[in-house]
Amino acid sequence: LSYLTSVDDHWSQDPRVGNPYASWIDTIDQATLVKNLNTYGVPIADVWSISLIANYSSGGISKLNLSDSAGNITSLTIAPGQPLTPDEFRSALGIKSTYVSKIEPGIATVAGSSTATAKKLAGVTKVNWPTKVLLPVEYQFKGKVSPAQLGATVVLQRKQGSKWVTLSSATTNTSGAWSILWAGLPAGKHSIRIKATNSKGTVNTSTKTIKVAGTIGLSAPKTIIHKGTVSLSGSVSPGFEGVAVVVERRIGAGAWKKVGVVNTDATGNWSIQSPAGTKKTTISYRAKTTDGRLGTITSVTKRTKVK
Repeated sequence: LSYLTSVDDHWSQDPRVGNPYASWIDTIDQATLVKNLNTYGVPIADVWSISLIANYSSGGISKLNLSDSAGNITSLTIAPGQPLTPDEFRSALGIKSTYVSKIEPGIATVAGSSTATAKKLAGVTKVNWPTKVLLPVEYQFKGKVSPAQLGATVVLQRKQGSKWVTLSSATTNTSGAWSILWAGLPAGKHSIRIKATNSKGTVNTSTKTIKVAGTIGLSAPKTIIHKGTVSLSGSVSPGFEGVAVVVERRIGAGAWKKVGVVNTDATGNWSIQSPAGTKKTTISYRAKTTDGRLGTITSVTKRTKVK
């Protein structure tokens, strides 16, 4: 409201003032917490964890996730008009304000509710499928399960022949999110899927075709004097040593012919020299390799004008 103006109140945090509300800790037992949440329309059987997800710019909590002992996650937005308003949130937890920095479990162990049962998984969502050819190094797959579940098992699988082979696995966190690193990607085309499992069953993503290959670069001069020598160079990525690079050239509109073969050094770089010829013309150059670590790759074509 326009007539409500914030003012500086740094004195409330000054330890010399001794304000009992500057920093505080409140506690609540499991049964009371569940009862209060149910009273405010939050359908949860028990509370395994509470995760603070986001805050308003003022510092007050705006979003949090509750998970029960079966792994089901309930996401709540703390705001007027929401199922849990700021006042209801304070009342449900028995706390002084929504300015909460941390929520921790107590030291006592409480049995989970017999009514807490995992929901059946409906799908694996928001997967960051690659949209371009990957380098044969690593790729971090990320996504979520639906409905949100804590502790569901998620695996990355690649099809080999008629079988699916698991490459890596992870478990979902308190937001139902997961992250799997695919390291040491072999060059080639791969059929990939993500599979998620909980106590109620398994769901798979559709199969995705992912291409993995390195890159090869080529540098060539734009112009050269006839009867001279052309210096060609480039590199492969990732920078593997001992990659056999085939360099080819085409004079005018003629056929491609091999200039020579050179191996990359310890950093993946290579260089080679080729005679420019005796005629004034345009020569096109390209570099290729079929190294198993990089796949079958070809550089962009470079043109050199012979004067």
